[in-house]
Amino acid sequence: MMHGQRNIKIVLYWSVVSDMFLLYRDMFCAGRVPEEDLRRTMKACGGSVMTTAHDINDSVLGCCDYFEEKQIGGERYSIVSHVCNADW
Repeated sequence: MMHGQRNIKIVLYWSVVSDMFLLYRDMFCAGRVPEEDLRRTMKACGGSVMTTAHDINDSVLGCCDYFEEKQIGGERYSIVSHVCNADW
């Protein structure tokens, strides 16, 4: 579980997370994220849905000031705050 973190990279993926992403210690990866949650996060934080890790640049990245993964009962929640597109 990840407690409040700043300045980390976050990858949310609709399918199983590739082992490639697990090699990076400064990165949080969540797999099997429902499409509705991906779109809501993208709307709040900016960024784009990517189908490959190639050609990643600043124009496709979103941002938030604070990220936390929290377990409540048997469920895990990813909490983002101070998002770039706060006026959504």
